[in-house]
Amino acid sequence: MKIIIKNLNVFDPACCEEIKALLLQQAQQLDKIMTTQTELTQQLLDLKAQLVKVADEVKAQVTALEEALTNAAAVTPEVETALADLKGTVQALDDLNPDTVVEEPQPEPF
Repeated sequence: MKIIIKNLNVFDPACCEEIKALLLQQAQQLDKIMTTQTELTQQLLDLKAQLVKVADEVKAQVTALEEALTNAAAVTPEVETALADLKGTVQALDDLNPDTVVEEPQPEPF
């Protein structure tokens, strides 16, 4: 972002130099802020991608466990409890970021 001053009326030349120095300092600070924002944005996008990857891996593992338990001849109550606990943990992680609800547009009354 560039700051452009089209007209600056200053009666004291020393004041003019001071204002120019302050504007330069502010422009440098703004550049630093924007760079920091860009870096932060990339870090957030990287974390989101990592979380999506982890979620897919966990869901695949839970599905594989469910299939293995379904195909097992006999399952102990402890195994059923452990699977229920695992599903609860997965759901708690999923609930950290609520799903987006798309609302249907309501017809306008006549």
